[in-house]
Amino acid sequence: MPLLTYIMLLAVLIRGMDAFREFDIIFVLTGGGPGTATQTMQMLNYRAFGLGHMGEANAIGIVTLIIVAVMCFVLLRAILRPQGARS
Repeated sequence: MPLLTYIMLLAVLIRGMDAFREFDIIFVLTGGGPGTATQTMQMLNYRAFGLGHMGEANAIGIVTLIIVAVMCFVLLRAILRPQGARS
């Protein structure tokens, strides 16, 4: 199992990034509805940008960037941790 640690962490990173790319599937299949049933950060950002609310769209983009950066930082810390610290 310790030999699979890097592979599993990379898989978690890829799946996490993939979760942020679900806009196109949701938009094509449901158009973002009904109501907020398929609400994602990307759909919210698309609607804000489409309505001309640039400040709101920018804020949502910055929050998304921070979430992805924190996720990458945590995974990199786990990967670069010394071998003796793992249990």
